[in-house]
Amino acid sequence: MVNKNFTKERYRDYTTLMQKMADLKYSAAVLQWDQETYMPAGGAERRSRQLATLTELAHSLFITENNGHLL
Repeated sequence: MVNKNFTKERYRDYTTLMQKMADLKYSAAVLQWDQETYMPAGGAERRSRQLATLTELAHSLFITENNGHLL
């Protein structure tokens, strides 16, 4: 028999992790939009680094061993 509290905790942990990943991806989307619309000249190098950092963080959260167990 599955412990309902354990299942609820695992689901809560999973949704928390997915929300963090979504926040990072939404932040990257805002930066990409800004890049395409308002980014000042000469900002491409910094912006690409910022986007790479956010993407890397989201990916790192996704591939953790803990996330594998949650899935």
